[in-house]
Amino acid sequence: MTFVAPLRNIKELVTVRRLRTLPAEGEVLPVLSDSVRVRDVVAHSTFSNEHILLDAGPALGMAPKRAAQFLQREVGEHVEKGSILAGRQGFAARLLRSPVDGQIAAIRGSQILIQAQESSAKLFARIPGRVIEIIPNRGVLIQFVGSWIEGLWGNDEFDDGSLHSFSEDPAYTFTADDLDISLRSSILLAGHCNQRKALEVAQQIPIRGL
Repeated sequence: MTFVAPLRNIKELVTVRRLRTLPAEGEVLPVLSDSVRVRDVVAHSTFSNEHILLDAGPALGMAPKRAAQFLQREVGEHVEKGSILAGRQGFAARLLRSPVDGQIAAIRGSQILIQAQESSAKLFARIPGRVIEIIPNRGVLIQFVGSWIEGLWGNDEFDDGSLHSFSEDPAYTFTADDLDISLRSSILLAGHCNQRKALEVAQQIPIRGL
């Protein structure tokens, strides 16, 4: 069975802005007009046995009353850094993750109060670009010009590399025969993949994204 996405956005040259913010107050490292790379840390926070208040509304891009329906944790639960606190499914899926190891101390509406263990959080740029706005103690707004390709699924990881396209046909099937060592550290663009071996070979090369 072939699954075709009902929505596809591929644009050759666009200006994109992305807001990167910490879940709690911290230190912002770049200054206005600084250039940043994908793996650059743009802000960080240190948590030491404190309480962190998170709001699922802004994180999920919806009103607080509606966001409260997507909470996935209960008071008293222990959570690890990166674990999902709230989220929704679909093509516009957005998730709220815990920035620290800790325990859910309270939940009120769409707000989650976490009693944090001693930990730290780093905020990565995740895209190459220029800092066009500083959000004091929280983060930055980054702008860049490039191509925009919207995929079907993501694992919340990020990386960078040269883009290699196998075909302009969205029905093109990506297989292990398409791969060789010259694609090492590349981001691959294909129609779809239904071959386990292709993914295993891609991991062995290894590529940086698909």
